[in-house]
Amino acid sequence: GVSSTVPEDNFFIAMVSELTIGGVIDLVSEYVPALDTVSIPGKLAESGIYPFDQDYKTSCVGQLDGFVNKTAQDLDLECFAFLSYSPIKEQRLAFRSGNVVIPAGVALQGRLNFLGWEIAMNLAVSKTRLYIDAWMDPVDLEIGDGFQMRIGNRLENKVAVGGAKFLVDLRVAPMPSALIDIGGAFDIPMLKAYGMLNVTLNADIFSYTSAISLFDGALSSNVNVTWNWDLTFFKMELRDMNF
Repeated sequence: GVSSTVPEDNFFIAMVSELTIGGVIDLVSEYVPALDTVSIPGKLAESGIYPFDQDYKTSCVGQLDGFVNKTAQDLDLECFAFLSYSPIKEQRLAFRSGNVVIPAGVALQGRLNFLGWEIAMNLAVSKTRLYIDAWMDPVDLEIGDGFQMRIGNRLENKVAVGGAKFLVDLRVAPMPSALIDIGGAFDIPMLKAYGMLNVTLNADIFSYTSAISLFDGALSSNVNVTWNWDLTFFKMELRDMNF
């Protein structure tokens, strides 16, 4: 929506319940019958864009049915992959598929699936808040005969496992607050290298832990800082500092 006379009414939104390669081929095949004979692997057919919530087919069943059948209701954007922008204020819009509330600022939610590997982001930026919730599946990259790099959220026996995560929630209103939860790790066997970073910040505690080791410990450092905001606990630890 664009208004030259009432700037606060300007907005943009693009949303989809699900968009996959298989779905696109099925749609196009209605106009190009030759595509009916095309067979693609299941993981490739399922590659595409999905809502941020991995359980959306269960939690959003009523929402998705209403969206498809165009029955009037309030649509929950959590049940869709979407990008929106409303620079001045929150917008409430009425569509045939239902009513949509567009948040003030920039918002982005979605999950990208490529051959079964996924990365997801939930982003909201406004005058009073910065919110980022992102994660990805573990990465195991192999190049050539010997190079391997793994990316995860923690180290187990110097091997990166799990999926990296990134959560930041900073608010200035109605009351200033901060929440941070970041976890990442990597290892490269060929270089005998590994590293990790974990940061936690909430109403009770701040914790920072990092470790890195290159060339089997020839270059390394370990840092751990933790304290409670009520000052009942404080710890700072520096170990294996080799440069």
